[in-house]
Amino acid sequence: MARELLFGRHRLADGTSVTLRHPHRRDRDGVRALLRAAGIATGELELSRVLRFDPRERAVAVALEPAPGGERVVAVAAIDLRAGAEPDLLVADPGRGPALPTLLAGALVARAAAHARRVA
Repeated sequence: MARELLFGRHRLADGTSVTLRHPHRRDRDGVRALLRAAGIATGELELSRVLRFDPRERAVAVALEPAPGGERVVAVAAIDLRAGAEPDLLVADPGRGPALPTLLAGALVARAAAHARRVA
């Protein structure tokens, strides 16, 4: 179930839809803009730490919404894959309301818990 939450399209309470997935290289500029808007340092090193991760130890996800010409990054989050973990990065477009960060955090917490059960 954690895998289904982390990947795919989800309808939010306000009726809009977002897609959750791992970040791709093409998301780099969108993630950078989102982090900068939140006041988070976004040099190349910091950005690489967010976008490049070992999927055996960490999960990173982006939320995307449809936009002219493709999709727009509206949230990014990351978590260590261990029991009891909470996201250590969770930045969402504040105009999207509380449902988006709640969805993203829940998906990552479920993914970390599922991983912890598998490796225990």
